[in-house]
Formats: sequence, C-alpha cells, structure tokens
Amino acid sequence: SLIEKHFTLDDTDKTVDSFFSSGEKEFERMVQDIRFLDKALGKIDYEIFEASEALSGGDVLSLEEKFLAGEGQNITPARFDIDSKERQRISEIVKAEFKRAADLLHVEGYARIDAFVRVFENGKIETIFIEINSLPGMTPATCIFHQTALAGYKPYDFIDRILNYGIQKNKRPVKTH
Repeated sequence: SLIEKHFTLDDTDKTVDSFFSSGEKEFERMVQDIRFLDKALGKIDYEIFEASEALSGGDVLSLEEKFLAGEGQNITPARFDIDSKERQRISEIVKAEFKRAADLLHVEGYARIDAFVRVFENGKIETIFIEINSLPGMTPATCIFHQTALAGYKPYDFIDRILNYGIQKNKRPVKTH
C-alpha cells in the first residue's frame, strides 16, 4: 500500500491542503499503524532513479512550468556539478537520503520524492524534502520517463511494472461458499 498524507503544524491554516491534512496526533497514529503492518510485510527493496533538475524561468517554478508540456524544462540527470565524478558522488548521497526517507516512511510500491538539493562550496549536501507522491507524475511535462530510461526501462515497460506490482499486491484468494 502507498499512502500520501499531508501534515500541518497549524490546524487553523486555511490552505488548499488543509482539509486533507493531519494534525500531529492523527499523523502519529497513522505512522504507528503503518509500522505495525510493515512488520508483517518484511524488508522492502528500493530502486532509486537519477534525480531530475527542474529549471525555472523566474525566481520560482510556476504551475505552468511544472505541469504543462513546453512550458518548463527538466534536465535528467540533475547537474549537481560539472565534474562527472563529483556529480556522481552528490547523486549517490541524494539517492541515499531518498532511500532513508522511504525507509522511515515505509514507502512501498512506486513513489516519487520531490526535494530541493543544495550543494555547498565545502562539498556538504543538503536535501530538503518537499513531498512524497504515491503516483507517478504523468503530466505532459513529466520527467519520469527520462529517469527510468537511464535505468534501462522503456516507457511502457515501466508502466507495466507499476501495474503488475499493483495487480500482484492486490491478489486475494477467492472465497467460495
């Protein structure tokens, strides 16, 4: 099962996500329930793709740049550094952080993690998580197929993997009376 749940620190916020957001106690209970179920499922193995870099025409990435084909630009793999060895070092650190987040949140199945990555002059890497999405971003501006191509998947093969995972995961014995 994959769960996407918004969390709020302030129950009085009136944002678009407020109606769907959990407070601290509700979120804590959900995490406890998920951890309980996870023990029955066993260890999860993750395949983490190369990060993509979203470019903005202004100071902030617009909704049009994020969702409409031809409005935004994504580069895969992300250009963390001009030196290929340093870029790979940073990429491995970012992937490890993504894996750690997936482990902590007990992500299962497919998920897309959105984050900001800051590379300091001293080589330190800071990963700031924005959200974890339970469905692939299949908008016209998606970069998932670029990411999966680097891992050797053709677009339909990747979609088939997601669908087959869901089918296998949800197979239940048929009850007969």
